[in-house]
Amino acid sequence: MGIGTPPVPPTTGSVLFSTSPTQYLTVPNNAAFTQNQPFTIETWFYPTNITGGYIWSMLQQDFLGLAYRASGKFQIDMSFVGNPPGYSTLDTTYPINNWYHIAMTWDGAIGCLWVNGSQESQFSGAGATVAVGNAFYIGQYQNQSQPTPLGNLSNFRVVKGVAVYTGPFTVPTAPLATTQGSSTNISAITGTQTQLLLNTINDASFLTDTSANAFTVTNNGSVTSAALNPF
Repeated sequence: MGIGTPPVPPTTGSVLFSTSPTQYLTVPNNAAFTQNQPFTIETWFYPTNITGGYIWSMLQQDFLGLAYRASGKFQIDMSFVGNPPGYSTLDTTYPINNWYHIAMTWDGAIGCLWVNGSQESQFSGAGATVAVGNAFYIGQYQNQSQPTPLGNLSNFRVVKGVAVYTGPFTVPTAPLATTQGSSTNISAITGTQTQLLLNTINDASFLTDTSANAFTVTNNGSVTSAALNPF
C-alpha cells in the first residue's frame, strides 16, 4: 500500500456452515427478539445441501423460527407447536446452489414469509416473548441436534417495531443497513429498530453485530466466513 493510500474496506461475504449438526451461532437472550409486536427477520441463504435444518430459532413457546427442509422447501416453525395457526404455503421447492433472500414479517395481525420478494406463505399467529431465557440460534434448534442448514448466510437482520415488507418488493441489491428509507412495499427503518445486523464481511470480524445492541455472537463449531455473497 502506497503512502497516503486509504485502506481497502473489507468486502461483504457470508457465514459458511459446512458441518452438520455441530456448527451454529448463538446470540444471548434479550427482549430484542420478542415477537409480541411487529417484527422482521431476514437474511440471504445459499443452500449447498438439502440435509434440512433451522436457519433461525429460539426454544421459547410460540417463537417463530424458519427451517429449510430436506424437501428443499422453507417452513415456518412455531416452537413447541409446529406450524403456526393460519399457516399456508405455496409449497415451492428451492433448489440448492442459489441465493435466496428470505424475510419473515408480522405487522401485528398478519404474518408473511417472503422469498425473493414474493409471498411464499402467510400466517395469523405470533406474539412470543423471550421469558424462558434461552438464546437466539442461527443454524440450529437448541439442544435438539437438528441438521445444520449447510450453505451460506449473509446479512442477517432482526428488526423490531415494523414489518419492513408489506407486499411484493424488489430485493435489496446492496448490504443491509441499520436504517433505511421507504420504497414500494418497503417500510422505513428508523432509530434503533434494528436489533441485530450481521453484515458478514469476509474477514475476522464477520460475526460483528453492527446494531446499537452490539450483541456478542458466539461461534459454535468453528463456523467460518467466505467470500461468496449475494451482491
